[in-house]
Amino acid sequence: MTGKELLEIIIVKIENLGIELKYEKLSGASAYISYKYGWGIIDIERATAFEICHEYIHAKNKDLIRHSEYDWDNPCEKIADKESILLLWDIFERNDGTVEYINRFIEITGCPEKLTKIIVLKSKIKSWDKEEVQYQVTHYLDSTDDEPESWNVYSIMDACHIDHKWESLVMSTLLDLNSKFNSQRVI
Repeated sequence: MTGKELLEIIIVKIENLGIELKYEKLSGASAYISYKYGWGIIDIERATAFEICHEYIHAKNKDLIRHSEYDWDNPCEKIADKESILLLWDIFERNDGTVEYINRFIEITGCPEKLTKIIVLKSKIKSWDKEEVQYQVTHYLDSTDDEPESWNVYSIMDACHIDHKWESLVMSTLLDLNSKFNSQRVI
């Protein structure tokens, strides 16, 4: 999937909101969209998929309030950034993209690197209770040939999509399983 293909998908979404788009060279921002007036202008030569998706999210959410031209502290901006990244990531995944290719995703979309990694990786973490975390760790270890000496708490947590707040529980589960494994070796 290319940035241009992603851009085309987002443009269709904008048009589906009933917004008439024009394509012109712009100075300053690479796109302006007014949901209120039903029009938008895109500098197709400079616009990234992220920038256009960001404007799409503003239009979809009917955001009208702007504090200033560069109102990065406006809550609507933070929401548009997050939703844009998640929407583009969803499209990327539906086209066989994976976390292993997150740098490629950032490159083709123009998404901000640090924010994208935080949002995408956080979206992969599952919310579980204590028993579910223990089950997931045990299930993962049952399905691998790794010896206890090679177990790495962080690799296992990443593989199981376990939030790092459960680190001590995962560590104690590993220690418990390791002691059971060693006692079985003696028998």
